[in-house]
Amino acid sequence: MSETLSLKQLQDASECKGKRCVDCSMYDKNFIPCIMRLAKIALTYREILERHMWHKRLSDGKEFCIECRNLKEKGHASDCKLAELLSE
Repeated sequence: MSETLSLKQLQDASECKGKRCVDCSMYDKNFIPCIMRLAKIALTYREILERHMWHKRLSDGKEFCIECRNLKEKGHASDCKLAELLSE
């Protein structure tokens, strides 16, 4: 799925009260329910984050988390927001 959400769409979705859908930037003329669209797009975002979670250091080639900076071999820090976001 190639669809992404704009900042306005994310804000509208986070403040949804289930009324006046046609005035919402998340409104879909094909009547795809918002929750379904959000879930599909969230899965796409998750796949992207998973692919980019670990980066290699130029100095020694070891992988580290882009959020908590821990080496992959040691695992994420206990307060790593990225690990929490991507937990199963």
